Amino acid sequence: MSAPAHAQSTSSLPSHFAFGLEAGPADTWLPRSGVPWDYRWQYLAGGVNTGKGWETWNSNGTFASGYATEADQHSYIPMFPYYELLQSNGPCTGCNENKKDLTNLNDPGVMRAYFANFALLMKRLGTASYDGVKGFGKPAIVNVEPDFAGGYAVQAVNNGVCFNFCTGKGNDPAFLKAVVGSSGMADVAGYSDTWAGFTQAVAHLRDLYVPNVLLDYDVSPWASGDDIGLDGNPNVDAAALGQEVGTLMSKTGAHEILFNDPLDRDAGQYKNQFNQNRSARLS
Repeated sequence: MSAPAHAQSTSSLPSHFAFGLEAGPADTWLPRSGVPWDYRWQYLAGGVNTGKGWETWNSNGTFASGYATEADQHSYIPMFPYYELLQSNGPCTGCNENKKDLTNLNDPGVMRAYFANFALLMKRLGTASYDGVKGFGKPAIVNVEPDFAGGYAVQAVNNGVCFNFCTGKGNDPAFLKAVVGSSGMADVAGYSDTWAGFTQAVAHLRDLYVPNVLLDYDVSPWASGDDIGLDGNPNVDAAALGQEVGTLMSKTGAHEILFNDPLDRDAGQYKNQFNQNRSARLS
């Protein structure tokens, strides 16, 4: 099945260079700062089958719609990193993150719950009412599996770090196995059991339930296997590595935005927790 047609447009995003910060529910610092922030974001995590995921943080899965509404009251666009593969219960307990992600991605029980959980998020952010709950209905962004999509998935097919979950090696998401159409979740029946099929199925769920949400995927500086943010070798061909990752991302399926995080903490935290002068290191 091909990627679904969709009408989502980035025209709802600011036309200027925009800024935002992570902030929890009921945060008052952002509005009190006096800065005209454009975005406010919150991780959705906890696992899709653990009984502790975001859908349990408020009743009826209303955490996401409530957070989005609160952000909109201050004219912030809500953004949610959807980070669920790692913390879901699956057969690979105690594994490293990349192996656990890949194992969960290929477990029918995990993925059936995963797609149902993602569909619930779409319903809560959409324009319609489901289960007696009115959706948010305004522009929002969902960042799908940031570390996996823009890092481990790329390394799996290009570098062979796939723990027997690849059917080939090369710059193509169709080489990475995933349980999608065979998960038993009716809304994604017919999509291929590959990483490309996963991204197409996620876009299909968005299109079914929530015309106002933009999907994005993260491109990590270490996606190629060489962390170009830290590698000081002057002979590293960063442009070629970027082209490699960009080519793969162009084949993943429908999405509107690509993200990149040059650094996941500010210099103060590196100095306080790790006694590293990271600002000087990156200058």
